[in-house]
Amino acid sequence: MCFTELTSVLNLFGQMLTLRDQVFGDAKYLEAMKDCAKVLWRRGLLRKGYGICHGVAGNAYGFLTAYQLTGEQKYMYQAMKVSAESAS
Repeated sequence: MCFTELTSVLNLFGQMLTLRDQVFGDAKYLEAMKDCAKVLWRRGLLRKGYGICHGVAGNAYGFLTAYQLTGEQKYMYQAMKVSAESAS
C-alpha cells in the first residue's frame, strides 16, 4: 500500500492550505491535514525503503510538517517514533 497521497497532503499542501486557513480565518484544511496524519499513524510505518515518497522518510517528514503547522507535541512524538522504528 502506498501512502503517497497522505504524505503529499501533509508535506506539499499542508503549509499552503493552512496558510489559506489563516487568511480566511477558518480551519477547514488544517483539520483535513490532521485527519491525514491520523490515518498515516493508524496504518503504520510504510516499509518500502527510506525515500521521501514511498518510504520512512516521507512518513517522518509528514509528521514533522504537522508539528510545524500545529505546534502539537504528538506529531513530534510520532515523527520520532517513525524515525526510531526505521533504525531498528
